[in-house]
Amino acid sequence: MTAIILASGTGSRLKPLTDALPKGLISLTAEKTIIDRIIDSLRGQGIQKIVVTTGFEDRKLSQHIAHNFSDLDIQYCMNDQFESTGYIYSLWLTKDFVEDDILLLHADLVFENALLNKLILSQAKNAVLIKNKQSHIVKDFKARVRDGKVVEINVDLKGENVFDSMPIYKFCREDFRRWMNQIEQCINNKKVNCYAEEALNLVLPKLELFPEFFEDELCMEIDTLEDLKEAKEQIARL
Repeated sequence: MTAIILASGTGSRLKPLTDALPKGLISLTAEKTIIDRIIDSLRGQGIQKIVVTTGFEDRKLSQHIAHNFSDLDIQYCMNDQFESTGYIYSLWLTKDFVEDDILLLHADLVFENALLNKLILSQAKNAVLIKNKQSHIVKDFKARVRDGKVVEINVDLKGENVFDSMPIYKFCREDFRRWMNQIEQCINNKKVNCYAEEALNLVLPKLELFPEFFEDELCMEIDTLEDLKEAKEQIARL
């Protein structure tokens, strides 16, 4: 299994911390940055092969990772158009790096290690972490679940059977390739700033994506200074 970490963005909502620093290198504790914590968790699950997409301040990120995780097989995929494209484009650039089942994570995630273990051990070929409560986080992804399967993921979903969805996915190689082929169609049509989930929604009728529900464990995206404060507080309580 290969892990893909999407880390190309500028983290503009976290300024001034990200004026000259990629979001993944923001410190969560005295010892660990956001991306340190993610890679530590992956290594703890026995994942040795990781692809990191880079963009803003790519050298700082790659040098930091190389220094701290020299025991892992880590490759870097540079998005030199990070200022004018979204992560759908960064994900598309990894198409020649992955020939395996995958874990896909955003580089601004903070989560408990047990959740990653739960996802990996899921019997489902394709799964995504879903909070087992009706959606309440306005700015983040939501998933619509019907008949035990995820049928749509977007940020503006409303109504019944809509839950907070975390961008941590497990996909078998064949179905991930289906997603990537749909992403390629978006790229060819110059849709380089939409969410990658827009392409995923188009292929969900052709595959099965199952929710891996969790309850109150820590799992959140760090988009703002308020998010960062909350994450640090929750980590301190673990």
